[in-house]
Amino acid sequence: MNISLVVAMSINGVIGSDNQLPWHLADDLKFFKALTTGHTVLMGRKTFDSIGKALPNRQNLVLTRQPDLTLPGAICCANLPEAIQIARRAQETDLFVIGGAEIYRLALPFVHTFYMTRVWVEIPDSEGLVSFPPYNTEEWQETKRLNFSANAQNDYAFDIFTFQRKTKPIEWMEN
Repeated sequence: MNISLVVAMSINGVIGSDNQLPWHLADDLKFFKALTTGHTVLMGRKTFDSIGKALPNRQNLVLTRQPDLTLPGAICCANLPEAIQIARRAQETDLFVIGGAEIYRLALPFVHTFYMTRVWVEIPDSEGLVSFPPYNTEEWQETKRLNFSANAQNDYAFDIFTFQRKTKPIEWMEN
């Protein structure tokens, strides 16, 4: 199973502000939908809350520390190994990790493909900002880049990069 990470971040690494995206990028949302539809997405509970519902036409896995939590249209998981096992048992070919910061941090060592939307704006530091966790850029090889201009549908110019890990990621071993 290929584990991919999908993130949109500003040039200073901001991925969210007060549990929301700090921009509207219609073309990025179209890319995200085309990429993830028909597959499994993995997110944290706060990301699920910010979206407001399960994403349609996808298996939605939500990591949560709340053992009795039930969310409509989603499967709640206590940890990353459980989520990976659920996706594998469903014979999923692709698992897309879609946030937030803590879930990205946990999943990064297992990621094969990294889809990064780089939004060409610097978000001023303020309370409520969430940033992408530190990672080693030397571990990734750019394989594709799409350019988008700011317009009526996109608040800012942005590029969507596809990176492949240069060396094999850690493989999750199922017991």
